[in-house]
Order: sequence, then C-alpha cells, then structure tokens
Amino acid sequence: MGTSQSSNGPGSKLPIVPPWVPDPENVDDRDEKETNDNQQELSNQNLSTIEPLAPRGRFGSSRRSLNTYAKTGEKADMHRGIGQYIRSGYGGAKTATRRFGGTVSTAGTLYNALSQLDSNRSKTPDDIIDYNSLVGCSAKEIIDTIVEVVQPIDGTLDSEARKRSINDSLSELLINNQDTDLLNLKEEDIEFVMERFISNEVFKRFQLDQGRTIQDNASSPTTAVSRLKEIREYIRETISASFRRLKNSGRTLNTRSVQNLVYATLNESFEVFEEYA
Repeated sequence: MGTSQSSNGPGSKLPIVPPWVPDPENVDDRDEKETNDNQQELSNQNLSTIEPLAPRGRFGSSRRSLNTYAKTGEKADMHRGIGQYIRSGYGGAKTATRRFGGTVSTAGTLYNALSQLDSNRSKTPDDIIDYNSLVGCSAKEIIDTIVEVVQPIDGTLDSEARKRSINDSLSELLINNQDTDLLNLKEEDIEFVMERFISNEVFKRFQLDQGRTIQDNASSPTTAVSRLKEIREYIRETISASFRRLKNSGRTLNTRSVQNLVYATLNESFEVFEEYA
C-alpha cells in the first residue's frame, strides 16, 4: 500500500499550512462572512506571516494511539489516533481544511476536465481537454492525459501525491464499473471520482505523516498493510457520508460549486474525526 512513502511527518516550528498551499477561503460558501476591518486586514496579509506554527511534538499523542492500534487492531485507538492527528497535528478541523487548500483548488480543475469528457457536448476553445485527441486511446492513456492536464508537477510532494490521487480515483471508477466509458462520463461517474479524490488525498497525507508509525509497530508487514487498509476505509466512509449528505442538500454542481462542496466535505469530515481525539 505504499508505506515506503511514509515519514515521521513535518516538524515543529514550521507553519501548519505551508505558504505555497492555496487559500481555500475564497471558495468557502459559509453563511458567515467576515466584516470586521481588522479581520479583513489580516486576510489580506501574507499567509506565511499569520499561519500558526506547529508545536513541538505535534504528532506525539496521535503516534501513541496509533502505535497501540498498530499492535492490537483496536478501532478505538485508531479513531483516537486520527482525531488527535487532526486536533494536535493540524490545529483542528478548520486549519486542517486550510492545509488541503490545494485539494480544493484542484477539485475545480478536475471537475472541469471530467465534464468535458462527453461526446454530445459542444467543444469550445476554452476546453482544457482535447477530446478529439483521446478518441481511440486506451483507458490508461486517457487517465494519464487527465492527470497531466489537471495536476502538473510543481516540485512539491503535494503535487506528486495529488497526481496519484487523481489516477487512483479514475482507476477506481473503472474497477467499480468496468463498462464505464471515460469519453462519455455520466454525472454520477464524475461525482464518484470527486468523492474518491477527496478521500484519497486525505489518506495519502495521513500515510505520509503517520504511515511509518503503523509500519514500525505492527507485528508484520502484512499486518501493517491490513491496518492501513482499515484506516483508508474509515477515512473513505467518513468522507463519503459527508460528501453525499452535502451533495443531497440541493447543491447544483459546477466548476466553482464543486470547490465549495469539497471544502465543506473536508471540514465536516475533519470535525467528525476530531470528536474522537
């Protein structure tokens, strides 16, 4: 499951939200809007000067719980460990959601690209996908093209992980329904990919930060893989529940609204995780 990509997570005394991460606040559709002049002034400052710095031992409590989970498989320890990962490791649900600003931003581009994969749709010069060039291509070639268009490499681990998230989400669509035509995607196909994209992003970030804890403390490599699979399913189920609830609340999806939906899904899911801290 790729535990070789794991590390001990980012260190202390660094901004919890790195300065290169896009600010998702500009797509947040919450009812409350900041009107206080002082708050507005802060929002206009360089984020790197106002982001909270990570405390010493930011992942310590999470590692202790996950250490126990890796050894015993006790789900309460898994839930607690993930909750502490959000609360202590990323400063709570709101800051954790800001850390996934790149996910929110990319979600709009991904939705835009997938929406253009429809043979009945009128093509425009503004399309980011050259539909005609994909006709006759294999599924792998189509997926590779989507990945490259949606997430170019920018030299960060975030972009590399995001490319894998997009690739995995599209591959999972084909596994879920082998009759899927990637050049004639239905709305439910696109929603499936968006939902899996969010959960894949969260799991891959968790794996980078905490995967080694599971790997080092499980009784065997096979057990480590099993524990990580269970964590992935827990993350996926929680995010799926939030995504579906928010989607079914009457939202109409388009390139911009899908960013709002992803933002809200992340924030709500992180709040659920944090309840177990």
